[in-house]
Amino acid sequence: MIDDTNQSKCFRLNTIFQETSVSLFPKPAHCVVTVGASWNIVHACHELLRNNIMSAPVVVSVVEGHPQFLSMIDSLRVTTFVVSEAQKLQSVDISALPTLLDSMEIFARTFVSSIAPADPSPYMNPMTTDNNLLDVLLRMKRNGLRRIPIINARTGDIENVISQSEVIAQVTVLCNRGSLNLSVPLSQLALPSHAGTWVISENDLLIRAFACMTEQNVSALAVINSLGHIVGMIQSSDIHYLVVHQSLFLRCAKLGLTVQEFLVWKSSTGHGSSSAITCTDSATLDAVMAMIVQNKVHRVFVVNNDLRPSGVVSISDIFSALVDDAMIS
Repeated sequence: MIDDTNQSKCFRLNTIFQETSVSLFPKPAHCVVTVGASWNIVHACHELLRNNIMSAPVVVSVVEGHPQFLSMIDSLRVTTFVVSEAQKLQSVDISALPTLLDSMEIFARTFVSSIAPADPSPYMNPMTTDNNLLDVLLRMKRNGLRRIPIINARTGDIENVISQSEVIAQVTVLCNRGSLNLSVPLSQLALPSHAGTWVISENDLLIRAFACMTEQNVSALAVINSLGHIVGMIQSSDIHYLVVHQSLFLRCAKLGLTVQEFLVWKSSTGHGSSSAITCTDSATLDAVMAMIVQNKVHRVFVVNNDLRPSGVVSISDIFSALVDDAMIS
């Protein structure tokens, strides 16, 4: 928690967050990207990759011109499914090519509705433009949500989708305006986090990296070399490439594709950066948030004087620092 006289600090946070309307969040230029419940996951992953997003609202058939919101699909849920299918293939002999190819067709035969959350209740109390930043922070923290749809209560239309990144961007705007002073050393917030698995060797198998993410419920791992230095990052959204490129999935499931080999493939094919953003443990909370916003990432890895990773500060960690204070009122 942010150290200050608790009552006055929490009251100030509550007030500032409550005065920041959801309507201030930028809306998409055209329309909110959605995924059809009847789509197969290859189609869904193509759409997520095309729009460079990790998740999207799932909608069912249109009723009176308005698509009905069902739930959300995100890269971690896709990762869980793909890892399970890859593990099944490990028992299939590589010479049984027809069987392998038929197994990979499971992606084309699997509908989004079958892997979307069975319990959409965290989303079923719609947020509207009447809600505020505190409402969003509390909902994300309490339900472990990464994105929240803003739904028109009258029509059911999805008017916007607010991500964790956009919440951090909005808090950063408040800091820059002088409304908030979050120039607090990470150490005062019990950060960085050291719990769980958040690094993986570049020589480890790619499928193991994705399995670690599902086991730890994290959306990225820092990639380290033989010296223990960070050389990149693997994200849960990278799983989308395995779904839309069958040959890549086969290499991952049967031919021992390593993390390093995947990062080389990603770079050589122009599929975006895999760079990891780092800071030292002397960094302040507002500086880390600015790095997250500027680099469009969800976490910053903390390195020591030897440039070896010592922890990670994720957006969820930042929410814990902010929301814990905001809830005490």
